[in-house]
Amino acid sequence: MADKSPLRSAYIICGTDVPKVRLALGRFKRRVVEESGSDLSLSTVDAPAASGAEVVQLLQTGSFVLGRRAVIVTGVDKWKVADRDAVARYLDDPFPDTTVALVGETCSRKEALAKAVARYGEILQFDLPKKREYGEWVRDQGRRAHLKLAAAEARHLLQVVGEDAGRLESELRKLADYLGATAKTPAEVHLDDIDDVCSAGLEAQIWDLTDAVGRRNKAAAMRLLEELLAMGGAPRRHGGSGDPTRSILTALVRHVDLLRQVAALDPEMPADKASETLKIHPFRMRKLLEQRESFGVATVDRATMVLAEADAALVGASQLEPELVLERAVLQLVTG
Repeated sequence: MADKSPLRSAYIICGTDVPKVRLALGRFKRRVVEESGSDLSLSTVDAPAASGAEVVQLLQTGSFVLGRRAVIVTGVDKWKVADRDAVARYLDDPFPDTTVALVGETCSRKEALAKAVARYGEILQFDLPKKREYGEWVRDQGRRAHLKLAAAEARHLLQVVGEDAGRLESELRKLADYLGATAKTPAEVHLDDIDDVCSAGLEAQIWDLTDAVGRRNKAAAMRLLEELLAMGGAPRRHGGSGDPTRSILTALVRHVDLLRQVAALDPEMPADKASETLKIHPFRMRKLLEQRESFGVATVDRATMVLAEADAALVGASQLEPELVLERAVLQLVTG
């Protein structure tokens, strides 16, 4: 998708390299806004909730927004062949000044839809490398985050985090934040840095949950809680007891206690001084200081009461199922 050329009628953005797919989709959205002058020109629907016929109807419906408009369809690889064929037929006579972007993990270039997009638009495919090339892919992603990873460090990161592209990207961002990496001052990554910052799947989930609660991000917190319960709770190094609900509650109590300590600091105190005062790593302190904007002293007091009530409920003060007790507590933390 050349930056200087006008947008075409259709694009397929697909592949297993999730970070690159996300970047390409972001560039596409910016191009649409640049050409139309408004983000109102963008619509997003999910397949298969929306059928191919429904997407075609949306594409053929006029808009009050002048200039280029675009419809993004995610999960197109979950469509049935009939849905994909409907969009392929539409592309033989597309609606003026309208672009459709079809996003998914897989893309068969033998199908009618891919052939139609190749004629009237462009296919952007970003796949993860073969297993033997994965280490170099990690190093390349690291360079994008201004990190220098040697081959040994890249292999170690893969061992710790696994091969999920989205999680690897997240952990590399955490490493860049931890090491203060910038375009002007790239940072060299050592094995100890990976062990200090990066977490295996379950470890990363509990940090993500406590951070989402600290930011009072309801959608993220409830999604992460559901995933943690499905995975079996928090790991033992975070207070895990083998009981998922109890271990998650323990992790939340610890995080709220940290927020209490940070909320009590002088608001004018620099981050490095706060880190030294509370003996909290600068990386973690930066996150806590950001969350202090949502969790003042009064909010922390209320959060403590909510968690105490949840603790009592888990040991018999309530007839509710433990998972429901925890869901209700997290909902109160992020909305109260």
